[in-house]
Amino acid sequence: MDNGGTIMPGFGCGKQEVDGIAEELQKRKVTRGNIAQVQMQENLMIEIIKLSVQMDQLAKKEGVKYPPTQQTMEEVFGQGVQAPLGWNLPITALPQGDGSGALQVMFPPGVSPGQSVLVQGPNGIFSVQAPMEVTPGMVIMVQPPPPPMPGTPTV
Repeated sequence: MDNGGTIMPGFGCGKQEVDGIAEELQKRKVTRGNIAQVQMQENLMIEIIKLSVQMDQLAKKEGVKYPPTQQTMEEVFGQGVQAPLGWNLPITALPQGDGSGALQVMFPPGVSPGQSVLVQGPNGIFSVQAPMEVTPGMVIMVQPPPPPMPGTPTV
């Protein structure tokens, strides 16, 4: 090894071995980078969901109605400004606690009967349809979809 520290399987005569090892290491590096990127995105989504919950709590504590009415928007920003429709983030579902795997989903204000809402469960985000008798704060029990098969990309 007096060639500057280069490792040479087969005493430097195994170019195919060296190339194979280099290719395998490159694949592993790319795979680990992709996994790390997905984990960072998942962590970011968790933080966004936490922020959404904190915003809801703060708005409730301060008596801020969200989304604001069209009248409030025009009073603050002038004519022609449209009131936002509401949060576009998923609702966080809570485990039932009885071991059934069921989740509690609480509907926020502004959800219409039959409307589909995004719900964040333990295995990712899924859609739940609001019942026809939905009211703000109404809680329903849902069964989340099964976890994705290993190697299946998640959203």
